[in-house]
Amino acid sequence: MKITAAPPAEGMTAEEVCCGSPPGPECSPHEKPGYALLDFVETFVQTPAGPVPRINTDLRWRDHAGTLRARLGINRTQYKIAPGLYCVGTPDDQSPVLVTANYKLTFDALRRELKSVNAWILVLDTRGINVWCAAGKNLFSTAEVVRRVKLAKVKKVVTHSRLILPQLAATGVAAHDVKKQSGFKVIY
Repeated sequence: MKITAAPPAEGMTAEEVCCGSPPGPECSPHEKPGYALLDFVETFVQTPAGPVPRINTDLRWRDHAGTLRARLGINRTQYKIAPGLYCVGTPDDQSPVLVTANYKLTFDALRRELKSVNAWILVLDTRGINVWCAAGKNLFSTAEVVRRVKLAKVKKVVTHSRLILPQLAATGVAAHDVKKQSGFKVIY
C-alpha cells in the first residue's frame, strides 16, 4: 500500500511536519465504528456470500502474549474471536471447509497448521470454550453447526457439501442430523 502525504502547508518543506510525526496509514475500508480490525486479519476476500476475512497463519507477539495470559488464567473466558466464516490462502469453491470453536487458543492452533493450505474456516460460537469442552456442554453442537452454516451462507461460497470437524466434537454433533438439516456431510 502506497501512502501519499498531503502537500506541505505554505512556507513549509515536505520534510517538515507541522504538528508531530507524520501520519500513519489510512484506516481500512473494512473498519466499522466500534469494531476493531484484528491483526491476524490480512485482508478481505469477496465471495457470493459477501466479504470474508483472510487470516494470517503466522502467530505474532500479540498471539503469544494472549496465549500466555490465557494459560495463566488472566481473562481466559474472554479470549475468543467472533464466530463466522474466515479463510486462509486463496480458497475457491472446491476448497475444504474446516469447522472450529471460537476459543482463540483453538483458532490459533488451527491457523498455525494451515501455512500452505487454501481453505475456509467456519468458526462456531462456543462462548470461548475449546472444542472438547464445548461439545460436552452442548455448545459445539448439531444445532450450532447448522446455524453457522446458514448464517455464513456457506452454500453460496462452496460447491461441494463437506464440512471437516475436529474429532473431539463428535460427542456433540450428530453427523446425520447436520446432513439432514443443512445438506452438508460431516467428516471428522
